[in-house]
Amino acid sequence: MAEAEEIVEEVRSEETESSESKEEEVEVEIDVNATLLEIMVERTKILDGLLEGRIEASEAHKKLEEVGATVAEMLSPRRRRRR
Repeated sequence: MAEAEEIVEEVRSEETESSESKEEEVEVEIDVNATLLEIMVERTKILDGLLEGRIEASEAHKKLEEVGATVAEMLSPRRRRRR
């Protein structure tokens, strides 16, 4: 009887850990999506500034490279979580 109770407790513990890890993955995905959205907005602002003549082409190029480096760093394989 005690053995069965131990097994039930073990299964419940694993289910709790599993559900907690799923919640963490969702948080990571939301953070990634929010960051990508922010990057897209920043890129759009840079391009709008270039088209409206508020910033020069060389400055826009430099800013776009910085944004691209941020994306590359964020999406690098060592930083992504596997499901």
